[in-house]
Amino acid sequence: MGSRFVFVERPLDPIFEDLLSVQTIKDFDNRVMEIYSTIDVQGRNKINYNQLSDSLKRVKIEPQIRLSIDDYERIVEHLGKTKLDCLSSSEFLAAVKEEFLDFCQRHIDKAIPTVHKHDPQLTLTMAAIRMLLSEKEQRKAILDLQGSSREQDAIIQNLQQEMAQMKRTFRAAIELFYSRSEEMEREIDTIKQKFQEIEELSACSTPRRSKSSSPPPGSQRRPTSVVAARNVSARVTNQTRSRSAGQQQENKSHHTSNSSSQVAMKRLNDLHSKVSHFKTALHQAQ
Repeated sequence: MGSRFVFVERPLDPIFEDLLSVQTIKDFDNRVMEIYSTIDVQGRNKINYNQLSDSLKRVKIEPQIRLSIDDYERIVEHLGKTKLDCLSSSEFLAAVKEEFLDFCQRHIDKAIPTVHKHDPQLTLTMAAIRMLLSEKEQRKAILDLQGSSREQDAIIQNLQQEMAQMKRTFRAAIELFYSRSEEMEREIDTIKQKFQEIEELSACSTPRRSKSSSPPPGSQRRPTSVVAARNVSARVTNQTRSRSAGQQQENKSHHTSNSSSQVAMKRLNDLHSKVSHFKTALHQAQ
């Protein structure tokens, strides 16, 4: 390759300076493919940053080409790739052509002031070429923006669909909760009614206390002796104590039953209140 001096603004500028000598686009493509073949020595049609950077360092050209990882990322960016991606031969050709057009536009911009002093007509031609290149860049930017807009529209559409699905699922969950809560309320009312019936039956079945603890009729007979009178008095006392103990046990059992029933009723009322409050809060949130 030649070694004509050019002000290096990009790492690949020295190579592009040599490529200016090609006559046709086909010749340009062939030269670029030759460069790619020297890099892809294994013929896998795939090169990465390290391979490209090492190969460019070995090119006998001044100044030496040093391609940084940031330079590589900028070169492959318009291909939709990152610094970690590899390039095929066609992708490498597309990237080099893009860089070469940028090279031409930059050097036309620098050359126009000098050329204008010697050949105004050539200056006009160069200005027209510069405008064409600028228009190409603008069109490319518009296409990239349109592509980005389409991607954003697709993302927004997907999000809208997901939101609609979430709303449908939420409505279904609310309807299911309402149906279940109504069933719970009916069950609670039924249980409360059963407890009330049990309380009423329990109240009706409570034995009344006897008005007197008079001894049985046989005890009213006048005993024939003091011993017989004492025996009768002892039997009456024992019967009275037995009845009193039984009455106390029944009263205690009845009191315990009433307390348990009251606790159960209180819990049912609390549960009923919580279900009602939750339904109200859920309706307000909806």
